[in-house]
Amino acid sequence: MTINIGKLSIIISISSLVAILLAKINSDSTPITGGTLNIMSSELQINHIDPQRIYIGRDLAFFGNFITRTLTTYAYLPGNEGVKLVPDMATDTGVTTDGGKTWTFTLKPNITWEDGTPVTVEDIKYGISRTFATDVITDGPTYIIGMLDISTYKGPYKANASNQALFDKAVICKNNTITFKLNKKVVDFNEMVTLLAFSPVRKSKDTKDKYDKMIESTGPYKIDKYDTTSLKLVRNTKWNKSSDLIRKAYPDIIEVKFNQNKDYQQEIVDIFNGLVKSTDPTFANAISFNSFSQSDVIDIVNILADSQYKNRIINDYDSYTRYYAINIKKINSLKLRQAIYLALDRESLLKNNYGDNYELFANYADGFISPLVGLDYAPNILLPDLKNTGNPEVAKLLLEQVKTDNFKLYKRATTTGLILDLGDSEINRKIGSIWIKSLAKCGIKIIPNYIEPGKYYSIVLNPDKQGDISTADWSADWSNALTVIPELFTTEGGFNLSQNNDASAYPEFKKIVNLAKSETNRTKQSDLWKQLNQYAVDQVWAIPLSFNKYFNIHGTKIGGAYNWKPYSTYNFNSLYIKK
Repeated sequence: MTINIGKLSIIISISSLVAILLAKINSDSTPITGGTLNIMSSELQINHIDPQRIYIGRDLAFFGNFITRTLTTYAYLPGNEGVKLVPDMATDTGVTTDGGKTWTFTLKPNITWEDGTPVTVEDIKYGISRTFATDVITDGPTYIIGMLDISTYKGPYKANASNQALFDKAVICKNNTITFKLNKKVVDFNEMVTLLAFSPVRKSKDTKDKYDKMIESTGPYKIDKYDTTSLKLVRNTKWNKSSDLIRKAYPDIIEVKFNQNKDYQQEIVDIFNGLVKSTDPTFANAISFNSFSQSDVIDIVNILADSQYKNRIINDYDSYTRYYAINIKKINSLKLRQAIYLALDRESLLKNNYGDNYELFANYADGFISPLVGLDYAPNILLPDLKNTGNPEVAKLLLEQVKTDNFKLYKRATTTGLILDLGDSEINRKIGSIWIKSLAKCGIKIIPNYIEPGKYYSIVLNPDKQGDISTADWSADWSNALTVIPELFTTEGGFNLSQNNDASAYPEFKKIVNLAKSETNRTKQSDLWKQLNQYAVDQVWAIPLSFNKYFNIHGTKIGGAYNWKPYSTYNFNSLYIKK
């Protein structure tokens, strides 16, 4: 919806509005214990509650804060302090004596399940073993499978003596220690184990796929009820605070209310817009599980200009980078890829995606590593003639060079047309029109290929079915570009939509990737990721569009709210209900 900023009595720039939103912890009161935290969700249920199957950042944060502990986690602090690795169930952040190929963690005492039974390292090992049962435990991260040389092991449900013995040699439990013997050096394995896939599960309580309906707690809360209306958490009276110095557990009850899209989103937006007066504590004590969009927040500029709202708004980067992968097997001309990048009207794309005030929901991306991956991010040098609204005149000059160098490809780009893969939706059909219009200005023809959303990635990840250009989003799995650059731009990566195996450049690129993977000095590793990110930008293996941002509003009685950088959502652990 177009907002007429000119109607405001005071002219306020978007940049100054964004500056208002930088520090978000409520400092007007001391955290207190008690009350009910209401979390309103537009979803019908949570995607997964089984820890080995949780892979969405918000859900990792929610369950990791309240229910499921891991060997290590990230500091429950705002800003860059929040991406520091800290011990959780382990006594430290792990020990490696051979540069990252062997990792040992020692379990703290007094960690218990919700019935008071002690958690053991064998429980952690069993939970990890479930990851290998990919026919039952679906959708979660599977990094550990590729890091252990036990291809015959298919998890605990199909284990026999021989393949179980292989797993037992790779993951060794002794007294209160668990040791991982990896098949290669993984210098940040201790960050990988922050994923809930490394959480404990008791063998005696494992109900296989039904564990996704009810799980056991090792954290400060346990599940009281989970159905299609809500997920209700109550205090876990067997949780030992002495073993857990990082979780605060302020509210008495936490309830996620499902299917609140119409009942909650519109009403709470109206309340915040001053259109409706409400004394309902459901809203005063509420946060939204879902980030608001431009269409949700009807009069966003007026809200941001009103001092009563500024301390109840979270607006910071989320973990995703939006980009357009270019299939370099099909578009094997750097000059044509550069022409596409230069001609594209990225400003119109952002306005289409986020509205006129798109700076609140996204910033222009200069590469593929998000600023949230703090140590590995650095601004990239972009094409000198790049303009946000497109530069068709310079693109035309490049296209003429393509005509000379590769007439067959030039003919296809200007006459037959280049295929742009998009999920079929109203917003993506508008995106298709923007691509057609902006690239036509330099003479490139775009043919959108609208794909059923549920089948989109199964098609574009198939080299035989993928078009010339595909839209995508990507997020680091933890705070290391190890989970970005190799995934997006190497043949071993799981999301190589660029089909990158360029014989002229790829061998050197892959050599540096392998060097970065094995580099034990994190600062040196970071420098290599930055170099590789710049190279991918220079080669235009993909067009970075935006670093997405998180926008949320919370109720008047919510304290301790800020954006937790590791997962770009609320640090649920810090939330409390004000009196």
